[in-house]
Amino acid sequence: MDLQNRRTNLLLLTVLLLTAMLVAGVMVLIFQERQSPGPVKSAQSGSLKVQTIQKWLRQLPDQVQLEKARTLAAGGQSADLLAAVGQLSAVGRESPVYLEAQQKMRLWNRQVLEKARKEAESPSPRALQAAIALAVRIPAATPGYEQAQAQARQWQQALNSATAVATAAPPAPPPLISAPSPQGRPAPRSQPAPSLKESDLEDEQLVDGVTLSAIRVRVLQSGEFRITAQLANNSTQRYVFLPGFIKLTDGNNTDMSAKIKLSSPDGIVDPEGVVRLTIIGQGGWQPPYRLAINEMRPITGQPRNFNLLIAP
Repeated sequence: MDLQNRRTNLLLLTVLLLTAMLVAGVMVLIFQERQSPGPVKSAQSGSLKVQTIQKWLRQLPDQVQLEKARTLAAGGQSADLLAAVGQLSAVGRESPVYLEAQQKMRLWNRQVLEKARKEAESPSPRALQAAIALAVRIPAATPGYEQAQAQARQWQQALNSATAVATAAPPAPPPLISAPSPQGRPAPRSQPAPSLKESDLEDEQLVDGVTLSAIRVRVLQSGEFRITAQLANNSTQRYVFLPGFIKLTDGNNTDMSAKIKLSSPDGIVDPEGVVRLTIIGQGGWQPPYRLAINEMRPITGQPRNFNLLIAP
């Protein structure tokens, strides 16, 4: 809290200094105007000085944004750096501080990506997930965004490979040679176990423009059940989550250790986008269940977390 107060006080002091500099500049121009001899020269000089004052007035809001971003970035944490980039992302090309804003965003995004690379130095899936989650938070249309996306894709491929190895089923035993039937025909092959039932679900949860829906469940004779769900993003901001942290719990809040399959394995749902999920559980279909999906901490606002009750 003390650190936040110091940042706020520093920002207020900076704004006051910028305003004082602007007022002082205007006073100097007025003084020079009074000292200028001749009406023609005075009129020309006055017009130039008005243009100068207008330029300063246009520059002041963006200069305040720049100082606010510097104050935020001084915290040095990933959230501080990303918040600072967010402050400058709206500075347009026509702004006098545009080039400096681009340089600062490039620097701060590079620092965020370096923090993500340090996370990824550990080969564990959790470390890779943390690195991906940090890299994809770098805002679009800012310097370094494409590099961060490319790096996140590489880590996602490594994570997918590690997950596939960890969850790979043991090799199947060699097939038994069936004795020929009395008629000399080969024995019929066994068919896969049929479903016990398949029914529609109508459970959904809406959080700030993003909807998590449970659509269908298929129950197999083996005791396995498969829930089809989807995330639909109707908001203006992308929704980012970690697939490895999706959790299905039963009525006693016991983790079902369900397997999760996604139509988009990177855990990103763009605005107007949809990601389909297949949740595979064991132990028989015994609702109710809870499906939990948590958004990675956004740059601004509260995370849009889900805890969907599935109770047909």
